[in-house]
Amino acid sequence: MTSRPKQHDAVMDRVLDTARREFPGIGFARLDGQWQATVNAEVFNAGSVAALCAKLRRELPKLAMEQLCRALAERDIPTRDSDVMTTAGGHYMLSLAPGLLVWSVPKMFRWFSAGRMVLHSSADPAGTADLLVELFDRQPWLRYRREYLEALMEPAEASPI
Repeated sequence: MTSRPKQHDAVMDRVLDTARREFPGIGFARLDGQWQATVNAEVFNAGSVAALCAKLRRELPKLAMEQLCRALAERDIPTRDSDVMTTAGGHYMLSLAPGLLVWSVPKMFRWFSAGRMVLHSSADPAGTADLLVELFDRQPWLRYRREYLEALMEPAEASPI
């Protein structure tokens, strides 16, 4: 039997400490040389790690889209709840302007620009927002279309008649 170097144990301890902080409902232990995770069903409302993973896969595109909307708002491109739609497959789609739809699928944001599909990691919503702002800056007609639609969405003033 070979012994693990102490440096390896120290790295694993730091990883486990981070995992315990980030995922408080999951316990980690080393059993028979393998890392095992146990799920607190009350915290996640999931009875197993498999059920938790399935739940996270369903929720990640929604969470990513929410983070992207916040990042866009910080960059002066506000979005409304009505701009976000859910597809039949459980994906989320953001309509930024006529001709510019951003899909949030597991692990990725995707949209079309200049006839090509652009992919960017959903783990980086700020980076995605930067790319979209850059697209708006390169193609001012997109911003014009967005502002035009926003003006149409404004409530009409009451008629004096």
